[in-house]
Amino acid sequence: MTPDAPAPDAFALLGFARRPLLDTDEVNAAFLAAAAPVHPDAAGGGDAARFRNLDEAKKKLESPRWRLRHLLELEYPGVATRAPEAVPPALAARFAQASAVCARADALLARRAAASSALARAMLAREVLTVSDELQEWLASLQAQEAETQAALQAIDARWESGDRDAAVILRLQQAFAYLSRWSEQARERMLALLRPE
Repeated sequence: MTPDAPAPDAFALLGFARRPLLDTDEVNAAFLAAAAPVHPDAAGGGDAARFRNLDEAKKKLESPRWRLRHLLELEYPGVATRAPEAVPPALAARFAQASAVCARADALLARRAAASSALARAMLAREVLTVSDELQEWLASLQAQEAETQAALQAIDARWESGDRDAAVILRLQQAFAYLSRWSEQARERMLALLRPE
């Protein structure tokens, strides 16, 4: 595939109609059914290229972030699907929290890495617990926001068949899922780093 060639339609590859909401279990079941005969380890050698395309299609469709981006690329090719320069307004308050919590965690990780003795690291233990709790609270708030975003996605999907397909609304949801996913990853990474024994 050349760089200018459009990506294969992941919905069509796995036998789904194009829509904003899909059941993850159904996506995985469709992938398994389609991939089994073309798996590189299948009798006859399979079809590695087709298997890769099916695997990429599964990855696009099982995540709301990537599914909505792919749907926009297919249904509204002129709509920019890259992350916006600014945080979506609905998430602006969470962005300030994200920056502050990450900065505290990063500073603490740097101080702990620079600690030259076990005693110096032990003296940071209380702060490690405090910042870990902040990260946990932040992650819980992100999960609550993601549940709200998922409810908005369900509402859009319910109107999809009637032709109510506002690209701007879908783009805002895609961007919200992208930010929430990225921030959740950042929170988990820092929590693991803080709680990892030195």
